[in-house]
Parts: sequence; C-alpha cells; structure tokens
Amino acid sequence: GSHHVLALDSENQIWSWGQGLFGKLGHGQSHGEQRHSYEPRLIRALRLMHITHISAGQDHSACLSALFRLTLTSDIQAPFSLVALPIMQVKRFFLSLRPAPIPGTGSPGAPMMVDACASGKLVHLPMPARFERDVPVVDVNTYHPTDLAKQVLLMDRSLYEGVWLKLSTDDFDYRVVLSVNSSDPPRDALRGDIMCPPSGQWEPEDCVGKICIVDVGQRTGSHEIADISRVVFETTVQIIEAEGVMAVFILPDKVDLYSPSLADLNVDFNSIGGDRLEQAGLQLEDFCFGVMQNSHGAHLAEHLKMLVDGRIEEAIQEALERGDHNQLPAEVKDWREMREDYTGRKFYFNPARPDRPRFAEPIIEPRTMAELVEIREDAFVQRLQALLGFNPKAIIVAQQSWRPDPDFVDLS
Repeated sequence: GSHHVLALDSENQIWSWGQGLFGKLGHGQSHGEQRHSYEPRLIRALRLMHITHISAGQDHSACLSALFRLTLTSDIQAPFSLVALPIMQVKRFFLSLRPAPIPGTGSPGAPMMVDACASGKLVHLPMPARFERDVPVVDVNTYHPTDLAKQVLLMDRSLYEGVWLKLSTDDFDYRVVLSVNSSDPPRDALRGDIMCPPSGQWEPEDCVGKICIVDVGQRTGSHEIADISRVVFETTVQIIEAEGVMAVFILPDKVDLYSPSLADLNVDFNSIGGDRLEQAGLQLEDFCFGVMQNSHGAHLAEHLKMLVDGRIEEAIQEALERGDHNQLPAEVKDWREMREDYTGRKFYFNPARPDRPRFAEPIIEPRTMAELVEIREDAFVQRLQALLGFNPKAIIVAQQSWRPDPDFVDLS
C-alpha cells in the first residue's frame, strides 16, 4: 500500500505493519483511533483462516480466504454443491488434509479433490428448540439406532442463548430482546397466531389471543430512545387491554437492539395508559414484550406478505371455481369501505355486524403459528455428541440464520 505493508507467511497467515489510518492494519482498533505499527504483527482476527491472496491499497486492505465445498449427490437429481467459509481452526484443517485427485473429473483447470467421502441415505432429524437433558435427542420409536449408523444425518444447528421468535412457516431465527419490565417467557414457549397489520392500524378484536407485531417506524419518525420507548410502552398497554398474548416491536432502521425500560420515558407512565392498567387490575410485569432489529423485522414483514399473497391467490382460485365474484379471503370479503356523512371519515361496514364498524382496514391473516423461546444454554455440542454416538456415516449441520457461517467445534 501507500503507507502500509501486508505479508503472507508460509502458513497462509497475514501480517501487517505501517500506517494504521482507517484501521487498515486489521489489528482491531476502535472507531476513531489511528494507531500505527512499525513492526510486523499477525492479524489475529484472521489467524485461523487459510488466506490465499492479499492486496493493499492507499486506504484499505483486502484478502481472499479459501472455501470449502460440500457436494451432495443422489440417484434422483443432479449433484449440487454448497460453498461455505469456515471461521474456526481452518489452518489446522488444511494442514491435516491429504487430498487425492481424481483423473478426468472436475472443471477444466481445477481437477476435483476428494478430502472426505460418505455415501448414504440422507435423514433429517428435527429437534425441539429447547434441550432437555433427560429426554433422548432421537426418538428411538421413529429412528432405530442401528439404522442411523448407515445414514448421513442432517441436523439443524440449535439456537444460541437468547430469546427467539420462530414461525411454523419460516426457518429464519428472529432475535428478540425483552423489555426490562417484561415477564419471562413460559418454560415451554409462548405460542400464538401472528397479527401484523401492513398499515400499522388495528382494532382491539384483532389482537385477541395473538402475538402482535408492531413497526415502531409507523408510529414515530424519531430515532431517540425516549420516543421509541414511549411507543413501545403506550402500544403495549393497548395490546394488553385488547387481550393480546405478546407484543414484539420492530425498531427503526439504524437503531441498535436495546431493552426498553420505563426509565427511558420522558413522560409519566400513567399518562400513556399505566393508570388504565391499574384500574383494570392488570400488571405490565405480567405481560411479555420486547423488540427486534429492523433487518429482522423487514424479513418478517416480507415473509408475512408472501403468506398473505398466497392466501389471496387461493381465494381467487376458489372463487373462480365456484363462480363467485368476491375473490377475497373469508375474514375480509364482507367488509365495505364507506365514509361518514358529515366528517367524511373512512370506515368499514359489514352487513353481518352493522352495529360494529371498523376504522382500521380489515386484516388478512397470514395463518402462521409463532412461538417465543428462551434459550438459556447453547446445547449444540451435547446434541452433536449424542448423534455421534449412533456412529452415522456423516452428519451435516444446517447453520442458523443468526450466524450462518459454519465453524469448527472441538469435541475432545
């Protein structure tokens, strides 16, 4: 580079020295610091990577790390490969490899190298989110131990410690940080259907028995913690009054995860509904509520929209088959948009319940079950060791969306 140097040693590790402006030496300086190093130093963050190429510019450094490839084949479909970047103990792995080339295979200029091979029926072993030490990892009534010894097992990487929202229709792991004033989730998980209105508006009846998802950005344009917490607590009171099961709030973009607290408020809690809870004999601390980061909320909203679009398509197809002109799902098909005579205010009228109009747009239900799970111990290693006890031909671990990069685990 212009004022710094990168070097690759015989063990494929990177060293750097020189000017540290913009953190380009890679030694973990905190934001704003510009430390220099005039002696070669190992970049410890990459010490377990197998680096193949390096490049230094005026204000940056770059490197390429070797990739592993997992190829799956079967009799009923063409082979396909999954490429992944290991992030732990890669150097040790490479030093232990003794690859053997197979003549006449692979792409031109890159002959296939066999590092390990296992052939067998692929068996997916679903596991509960929570690990119970006295409960067998595998149901022996479904899978006989001698049969598993002949197979390649596919397991999901268990959840990391924390609180997670899981959907019955999605594999994504939604991280939730509970409020300081929230109750703890029940030990066997908190379950309910999802209520997440695209417009951000709902009627109390929409919340009954539901896990309510609220986009804070639809209720305030502020990024200040005090304003966000006010929305969280004010809306939580409304959901408690409406007999919701739980509330999850999607934070605005560029707002870090935090645990909302009554201490964040710049107003008295009673002024935003706390007094109503007290009068009704309800307690904020008996209700479970928290926040999720904006990127997870965007993924959740996209998934729910896909489910709603699917329900609309099904309704259209069913209506065409029976010759019906009303091509909407059952829960919204009888509602009509109308206006009040004097104010012009928009509302929704249903002939089946003329005395109960709606002022929020009727909601098409996504029809997905959600559960909130608190994981207090990362049980992945215990589960993996239990499966190894069946002596399978191989085990494939499907990583969590929260940490998609695979890693090496020391089982010694």
